[in-house]
Amino acid sequence: MTPPTIDSQKEDLVIHADETLTITCRGQRTLSWAWPETTLVGEDLTDRQAGPRPSRAPEGEAETGSQVGTPGPRAGVVGDHPVAGEEAGTPASIPVQRRGVGLLECPGEPGRPYCKTLILTGAKGNDTGYYRCYYRDIKAVVDGTTAVAVYVFVRGT
Repeated sequence: MTPPTIDSQKEDLVIHADETLTITCRGQRTLSWAWPETTLVGEDLTDRQAGPRPSRAPEGEAETGSQVGTPGPRAGVVGDHPVAGEEAGTPASIPVQRRGVGLLECPGEPGRPYCKTLILTGAKGNDTGYYRCYYRDIKAVVDGTTAVAVYVFVRGT
C-alpha cells in the first residue's frame, strides 16, 4: 500500500484571508480529511453543492456533517462538532458567504481509485496549519505511510 497523495507539489501553501482553499487527495483506500480549525464542521458535498452557497439551508432541511474517525485531539473532522447556529439577525433573503469546509468526492485515476477534495471557504488566520488527508479505515494515521499533509498559511486577518 502506498500513502495518499495531494495535488500540490509544494510542502506549504500560502493564501489570503477570505479566499477559498481547494486541495485534492488521491489514494488506494477510502479517504478523509483533518484540518487545524476545530470549530469548523465539515460537510460532504455533491457536485452541485461544490460552488458558493448561501448560509441557510432550504426550509425543512437541516445542515449536517457525516461522522468519520478522529485522527487527533485538535483536528477538525467531518461530524466532529455540532453544527453552529445561524447568525441572528440575517434575513433569509440575503445570501451570506458561508465559512466552512466542504468535502467532495472526485474521480480517481489508475492506481489511486479514491479521491476527495477539501474546499475551505472564507479562510481566516486561525485556519493556518496542517491539512491532512488519511486512509479512513486505518487507525494509525502516519504521514508518509497512511496519510499525507500540507501546511497552509493564511495571510491577513
